[in-house]
Amino acid sequence: DAKAVVVTGTELKDMSPEQLDELLTNYSEIVFARTSPQQKLIIVEGCQRQ
Repeated sequence: DAKAVVVTGTELKDMSPEQLDELLTNYSEIVFARTSPQQKLIIVEGCQRQ
């Protein structure tokens, strides 16, 4: 029973850090697509908070 989601760079840009944390907590499989280098850093920092 996989819980998967795809998040684009545009969607990530509109997310607050709290929303990203909730996403990382609630989904076991996440694909980030079309992200900038700065957004990749935000993703890594979010993963490190978990």
